[in-house]
Amino acid sequence: MLALIKMEFYQLVRNRLFYLMAGISIVFGALMSSGYIGDTNPFGVPMADGLSVFGGMVYDSTMWLIVIGAMSALMLGQSASDKTLALAVSAGHSRTSVYFCKALVFLLAVNIVMFFYPFAGLIVTGAAQGFDKGIIAEPFAQYLLRVTGMVFLANCAVFSVSILLMAVFQDAAKTTACAALAIILESFGMIFFLSRRMPPLWLPPYMARAAVFTPLNISQVILILTACLGFTALLLGAGYFVFRKREIK
Repeated sequence: MLALIKMEFYQLVRNRLFYLMAGISIVFGALMSSGYIGDTNPFGVPMADGLSVFGGMVYDSTMWLIVIGAMSALMLGQSASDKTLALAVSAGHSRTSVYFCKALVFLLAVNIVMFFYPFAGLIVTGAAQGFDKGIIAEPFAQYLLRVTGMVFLANCAVFSVSILLMAVFQDAAKTTACAALAIILESFGMIFFLSRRMPPLWLPPYMARAAVFTPLNISQVILILTACLGFTALLLGAGYFVFRKREIK
C-alpha cells in the first residue's frame, strides 16, 4: 500500500494541472485579500486583520469549490483513463488498495490547493495589517486549527463525489462535467435554503461555511464533523462498490 501511495504522489508532482491549480489559488488569494479589509465578516464585524480575512475567505469560497472541483475532477479523470489503475491492479495490488490510495492522495491534494487561497490571504493581510487584533474571539492558533480541520473534512465531503464519478465513468471529460455539475447543484441548493433562512447543514458546501462561525459549542462541532464524515463515507463507499465490480479500462 505504501508503494501505491508513493506512486500516486509521484504522478501528482508530475501533473502540470496540479501546479496550475496551486498557482491560481495562491495568486487569487493574495490579490483578493485586500478587498476584505473593512468589509463585514459573517458575524457582522469589519475585518481588519489576517485571521478575520482568513475566515471571510473560507466563508466565501463557494465559487472556488466549483472552479477547483472541475479542475481537480479533470486531473482525477485523466489518471483514471490513462490505464494507470489497470496497471496497478495487474501488478498484483488489490482493488481496495488501489481505490483508497487514489482517494487519499486526491483528497489531500485538493485540500492543499483549496487552503492555499485563504492562507495566502492570511499571510498577505497579516503582514500588512497584523495577524490578530482580537476581531475573532477565539485564540489565533485555536481558531486557525479548528477551522482548518473542520473545513478539511467538509472539503472531503464536497470532492468525494469526483472519486465516485471517476469510478463510474473512468473518463476525464465525463468525470469533469458531472463533478462540476454536482458541486454547482450543491452550491445553488445551499443558496436556496439560506435565502429561506434554513441553514442546510446536510449540504457539504455549507459545512465549510458553518465551520467559520465562532464560538461553536461542542454539539455544533460534533454535528458538523458527523455530517462531513457521513457524507464522505457514503460517497467513497458507493465509489468503492462500483470500482470493485466494474471492469477497469
